[in-house]
Amino acid sequence: MALMTNAKLPDALRLSGLRSSCNILNFHAFVGRIRRSRRIRHEQIALCQQFGPRKI
Repeated sequence: MALMTNAKLPDALRLSGLRSSCNILNFHAFVGRIRRSRRIRHEQIALCQQFGPRKI
C-alpha cells in the first residue's frame, strides 16, 4: 500500500498527526483519542452552561 500525500488525506486524518499508513490498531487508538477529546469538550461545555454568565 502506497502512502498518501497530505493533500489526499481526509481532514480528520491530516489534522490528527497520523502520517503513516494506518493499521487497525493505530486507527483504534486514533478513534479513542477523538472520543475522549469530544467527551472532555462536552463536559466542559456543560459545566460552563451550568455556571454560565450571572446576571447582576
